[in-house]
Amino acid sequence: MLWLVGMGISGAESIPMGGAAALRGADVIYAEQFTSPMPRTASTDTAGGLTALARDIVGGGGGGGGGSSSRSRAEIRDAKRWMVEDGARILKEAESRNVVLLSYGDPLVATTHAELLCRAARQGIGTRVIHASSAPPSVVGQCGLHHYKMGRMATVMRDPKSMTTPYYTIYKNLVERCHTMLLLEYDREGTELDGPGDFFLEPADALRMLLDAEEGQQRGVVYGDTYAIVASRVGFGDRQQRIVAGKVSSLVARVGFGSPPHSVIIPGRLHFTEADALATLAECVDPPPRADGDSARPQGEEEDAPWRGGPNAPARIAEQMVAKYAPVIRRSIEEVSARCAGDSAMSGILENARLYVNDAEDFIRKEGHGDVAVLSIGYADGLADALRLLKGLETGDRADEAKAEL
Repeated sequence: MLWLVGMGISGAESIPMGGAAALRGADVIYAEQFTSPMPRTASTDTAGGLTALARDIVGGGGGGGGGSSSRSRAEIRDAKRWMVEDGARILKEAESRNVVLLSYGDPLVATTHAELLCRAARQGIGTRVIHASSAPPSVVGQCGLHHYKMGRMATVMRDPKSMTTPYYTIYKNLVERCHTMLLLEYDREGTELDGPGDFFLEPADALRMLLDAEEGQQRGVVYGDTYAIVASRVGFGDRQQRIVAGKVSSLVARVGFGSPPHSVIIPGRLHFTEADALATLAECVDPPPRADGDSARPQGEEEDAPWRGGPNAPARIAEQMVAKYAPVIRRSIEEVSARCAGDSAMSGILENARLYVNDAEDFIRKEGHGDVAVLSIGYADGLADALRLLKGLETGDRADEAKAEL
């Protein structure tokens, strides 16, 4: 029998009663704690983590889950990451023994545990899951945000080369006005640079890496005015828990966010109740943005420009492309038009090109028509380039750049 038991996020006090019973009835307990450090409690102290917690629970009496002695018979083992990911040893023992995999938070938040559950089921091994509180929904609630507005999560790793995934995860969520939770790298076994011991990626470093990614990607996703929330040690007790919110520029300049682990939320459009709750529950270096600021345009944009960018509300890529290339293509069309005076056939083609540009901007204003807008602006550019070549005009770097993006 394989039990997947979550202990919650607050140490011994958050483990479900069913989980404690499963531990006391176990033959073998694998304590897995590579996803997050264990909160300090009176019984688990500092380094013992889940292993100490398991030992404290099973040593507290029998009963539950099959145990009947005054002291549990369980063997308690520290489960390394490789052991859980491989899973062979755990599953082999579960064929004939009562095996518990104890983990921080809820056991099925980690995809590795879900895969282990599926492998056990396929091998005919009995399974049981004891769910518990988990950090992601707890962080969202503690910040006063609405759960139904959360988008896909991502992890920010120390390696800058890995930033493409979190950057575009934030982008996709923000264009849908959803919030993004970023989990920051935690390595229980340390790093080559820092040596052995727990490694935590600092929030300010993660935000700097996002700003660096913005310089390379240029999609208007994360910049100085972007609003962000840093949540530290949520569920570890009021004295340890800390939530700080503000513009990225303010948070990057800040020294210290309390003790790890940390997570970062890049909110999308905040409902007024979310903004009010965040202002109440968090230490706000800058006030939370109100909903009426979501549609702000960059300075200099016309009132009816097909652009919906602004802090925490980037324009979709199709919107960015049309806004960038429509005026350039219009100038190109007019330049060719000057060479085609009196040629009715050419004038008709040029008029089609102008209409394609107009259509592209119209499609951008209609939700869900971004792909058609890109096609329209591409047709317009193709017609303009063909006529320029026919009239002996250079297409230039502008056309090459446009084609590369379109």
